[in-house]
Amino acid sequence: MEEEEGDEEPIEIDEDTETALIAGCARFSQELMQERPRMGVLFQDARVSGNCINLTVPNESSYDELMHSLAEMKYRLGELSGLRVPIEFNVTIKANPKGLKPIKVEDRLRYLTDKNPLLTKLRKELELDVE
Repeated sequence: MEEEEGDEEPIEIDEDTETALIAGCARFSQELMQERPRMGVLFQDARVSGNCINLTVPNESSYDELMHSLAEMKYRLGELSGLRVPIEFNVTIKANPKGLKPIKVEDRLRYLTDKNPLLTKLRKELELDVE
């Protein structure tokens, strides 16, 4: 009896696979922090369950960037973890329900002045006012 094309045998995922994927994910995160820090940050908080990596991204822009390079990332993760099983991704967008509040000019100036007190001296010498 021949197997139909849609019938695939389930892939056996054991603890060794999960452990290898966790280690590979940590290496991948370090590698990404050097080359693509925005993506590296996403992988620092990754949770691994079997052959699935669960990621939470802050916005749709990060989601799109991740999805755009997903095949490349799966391949590199497979190399780093030494696995020959398909790696799955579960990506959720952590949306802020309140939305972003506008930042006032005074708040920005206060923040910058706290970071560098010489900014106040510069403003006085250049006779700059906050409008």
